Amino acid sequence: MAIPPHGATSRDKFIMPHLQIPDESPDIIVRSSDGVDFHVHSRVLSMMSTGLLPKSVSKDSTESARAIDIPEDSRTLSKLFQLCYPIRSPRLESIHITQAVLVAARRYRMVRAIEVAEKEWARFLREDHLRAYFIAMKHTWMEDAKEAAKYAACHTVDTYVPEMDGVPAEAYRRLFDYRKRCQDTFTNMVAPYNSFQDHHPLNGIRSFAPFWSDVFSEMMNRALSGGPNSSSILAPLEVRYHGYSKSRPPVETLVVESKALENDLHAALSKIIIALYGKLRLETHHEPGFGEALHAAIPLVDWLAKPVSQRVTYCGFLIFFHTRGLLVPNHRLTIYTQRRLFPNLFYHHDMAPASSPFDRADADIIIRSSDGVDFRVHKTTLAMSSPLFDGMFNVPQPATLADEDTHPESGLPLLRFTEDHQTLDSLLRLCYPLVIPVLEDLGDVSAVLEAAKKYHIDCAIARMGERLLAFVPKEPLRVYAIACCVGLKAEAEFAAKATPDTIPLDLESFNQLGFNRITSGQLFHLMDFLRRRRDNRAAEFVIPTATPLNSTTSRDTFVKPHLQIPDKSPDIIIRSSDGIDFHVHSHVLSVISTGLLPASLDKDSTEDARTIDVPEDSQILSPLLQLCYPMRSPRLESLDATQAVLEAARRYQIVRAVEVAEKEWTKFLPEDHLRAYFIAMKHGWMDEAEEAAKYAACYTVDTYIPEMDRVPAEAYRRLFDYRRRCQDTFINVAQQHNCDHHDYSWFNGLREYAPFWSDVISGMMNKALNGGPNSSSILVPVGARYRGGYSWEVERLVAESKSLEDSLREALFEISW
Repeated sequence: MAIPPHGATSRDKFIMPHLQIPDESPDIIVRSSDGVDFHVHSRVLSMMSTGLLPKSVSKDSTESARAIDIPEDSRTLSKLFQLCYPIRSPRLESIHITQAVLVAARRYRMVRAIEVAEKEWARFLREDHLRAYFIAMKHTWMEDAKEAAKYAACHTVDTYVPEMDGVPAEAYRRLFDYRKRCQDTFTNMVAPYNSFQDHHPLNGIRSFAPFWSDVFSEMMNRALSGGPNSSSILAPLEVRYHGYSKSRPPVETLVVESKALENDLHAALSKIIIALYGKLRLETHHEPGFGEALHAAIPLVDWLAKPVSQRVTYCGFLIFFHTRGLLVPNHRLTIYTQRRLFPNLFYHHDMAPASSPFDRADADIIIRSSDGVDFRVHKTTLAMSSPLFDGMFNVPQPATLADEDTHPESGLPLLRFTEDHQTLDSLLRLCYPLVIPVLEDLGDVSAVLEAAKKYHIDCAIARMGERLLAFVPKEPLRVYAIACCVGLKAEAEFAAKATPDTIPLDLESFNQLGFNRITSGQLFHLMDFLRRRRDNRAAEFVIPTATPLNSTTSRDTFVKPHLQIPDKSPDIIIRSSDGIDFHVHSHVLSVISTGLLPASLDKDSTEDARTIDVPEDSQILSPLLQLCYPMRSPRLESLDATQAVLEAARRYQIVRAVEVAEKEWTKFLPEDHLRAYFIAMKHGWMDEAEEAAKYAACYTVDTYIPEMDRVPAEAYRRLFDYRRRCQDTFINVAQQHNCDHHDYSWFNGLREYAPFWSDVISGMMNKALNGGPNSSSILVPVGARYRGGYSWEVERLVAESKSLEDSLREALFEISW
């Protein structure tokens, strides 16, 4: 007796989705086959679907006349409508719900719903491949059937599923024949290894003993679908040398042989797929104006920055300070350092005069320190010491200054600085022809250096740089951090060469050394130098030339997307930062995004008034706008492009763009985890940073990337500490399973293994942390215990390896990032 295939949840648990558009009421009703009414917006459905609304629906008629009856039930319709509105994609709980949504989405031509359902469908293939195959064959989804067949071919025995009864027997015959061809190819290739001998043919299909059936399934799955291998990957070669301790090759050789077998098997099975299914592919049909139709490339327009005019006073200097990253609110000088903003809170009733010579009556300007000490100085002297001050004092000033910008006693212009009086006293003495102050405290030297860099006083930087070197013998790490902060490369190199082999990376020591003020790139350069010095390799302290960030496709390959809505003309213009105009529809963007269009936009005004300037360039704006329209998602070719789209999508609250970019982001993690980690840390995307850290934790040696220079060193310290704790956990678990390895060297608390064992451990860590595929080396930790040969059964070896894998996964799961 066939079981009804549609296992939906009971009706009393159904919850109507919250489908709303700001300031707009629903104007039509879509009624499901089980009598549930969905009050929706025709504007949204007409934009997201070209096949759902009939042309004759009158939105001004009675409720019954505005109701549209469709064959989908409420559960399917609920998921479908949530995929039409700018809200998070719903969860498709089962393969039947996914099938129903995919059928309806293709019928009504809903692009976003199709994409989401297709991705969810792929998720069910591994566990429910047989049902997926017959469902796909029923609907003649030949590409989907082919993918399901790859998983089904990995098994030799099937279980009845009700979907078989709705499909002609030819579908099962085709699957059976494909499985037979794949199995024949497999057994022919493993025959030299004397494996898989215990089989019982049934209708041309071999049925293996349970253990070897699992080995067969896992190796086939790996070759056909790229799935993960378990501990059994080395089994065919291990059994070849079973009982032959003298002739048994080293484990490294077994791994090489296993990888060669895996590659040959993949190549051979790929040809069978092409021969069997190559002529059954269906062409995808696109309605006119639907899909990825693109205009030809248009000439670029040079973009000119708009001029900025501002009132400038002695206590403002907005133009000069703003261009140097210094903030001046309310025309008063407020300066912020690299890390902290210091507001204008310097209003003391009793101000003290500075000591000689900064108390002279012939001064023409007064500088007030953060702790209320007034320094009477000369503009000419400051202008000669610093091009920054020179530019300030040459700006024409108004006849009368504001009261807060004037010294109350002398009437001179007043500048308020954030440095205390000790720092300013030493800094100003370096500007005047006076005796050079001798600073005995490294903290004082650091404060003067930072102030000198901020105000571009080169003579002070040079003299304090020389003084900085005197502290290297006792405090090389602090000196390195200070030199990095103020950009003294020679001094940083000198300090690095005097640094001990180990850097304390616990949080307290890290902050005390001042490493919380340098970048991850500067920390990496120091650690990389120490590692090379330990290994006697090119122990020169070299900072590589940073490659440009956010590299995008060359401008001449840009193609403007074809953004159309039937019977609607574009009514606004979005202008990119590089001057490309995108003619778009306000009613589309107002539904999809809650942060892109300004509330005061007048769509009936002139073209200039209808133009919105955004900071994204055309390479980013193009895919972002495509993700607002009912068309296939564009391909995001690089991690940089994905980052930019994700950042913009979150800024403008474009739900579909956020979802697509987040999924694309995860695709880059296995190969580009380090860049992904530092990009995520730069933007404060902590969830994305954690996922990238799980991949990065599988490795012990990093390569410099320019993104490191955009993130504080605390990000790299945190990653290093997480990596160390994961490695310690791995070693502890391996020792519990009597699988310890001693061929390693230490570096800053991390074990660094020889290349072969490094690959083995990285593969096992990746499997445990990220569910990634294991290479042929999964049996190595246990097998290495019997390097001289052993007589154990290979099944027991595999069982121990799987136990190690399970224990490692559980232990690493407990480690918090």
